Amino acid sequence: MSVTFELKAEARGDLGKGASRRLRR
Repeated sequence: MSVTFELKAEARGDLGKGASRRLRR
């Protein structure tokens, strides 16, 4: 579950809430 956290942090900084919601689905 390390890769998920890294990807979430990167997406969160890039798009913010939009990316976080898409990643969580």
